[in-house]
Amino acid sequence: SVKWNGQKYDVDMNTDEPVLLLKTQLYTLTGVEPERQKLFLKGGLLKGASLMMMGTAGELPKAPETKPQFIETMTDQQLAETLKLPSGLINHENTCYMNATLQCLRVIPELQESLESYSDSGADLQGNLTESLRDLYRQLNRTTESYHPFEFIQVLRAVAPQFAQRDNRSYLQQDAKECWTEILSCLSSKLKLPPRLRQNDAGSSTSSASTTITSDADSLVRRYMTGEWIITQ
Repeated sequence: SVKWNGQKYDVDMNTDEPVLLLKTQLYTLTGVEPERQKLFLKGGLLKGASLMMMGTAGELPKAPETKPQFIETMTDQQLAETLKLPSGLINHENTCYMNATLQCLRVIPELQESLESYSDSGADLQGNLTESLRDLYRQLNRTTESYHPFEFIQVLRAVAPQFAQRDNRSYLQQDAKECWTEILSCLSSKLKLPPRLRQNDAGSSTSSASTTITSDADSLVRRYMTGEWIITQ
């Protein structure tokens, strides 16, 4: 038996086993961590002998409030949200020009914020493209797997028929800069500044440059993704 703090604990001990095993048993009974335990014995160690233990009990370990998650048990969406790894776009019939443009646009946080706040239904081709782009990025944020942008490429080809040109075998390769221009042209008439950005701009000082774009003040693309030359005499 072991005496500690006025209590007596009956513990079986095998002298062939390491002392740490005994201390671990005492820890489960008293809450005194093994490294803080000191054991005393009068005389030799005989069957039925009593030990005295000294040590201050600490707070017993608590179960974690949030259950730990392991990569092996996570869903694809949980992996995407946790690891923040960008998913790729599958190249199909020379769509690499479009995929590169979409990945470039994807890293612009203000654009993503504006797309998330876009709620108009696609009443025209420009609206269809804006809505399709928003849904595409949402899908990419939910997966770590490569994704095929079937819907978006169809909408893009409806907006800009030059991207639907084919030869006898497949769709023709196109220019990424032209794709960028076509997409921004659609977004410029549909995407407005999110409320946060409007508030930030409300207190900014006006200048001769800013007064020339007052009519475009609410357009995200025209405000942050385009520029203009101002020539003074």
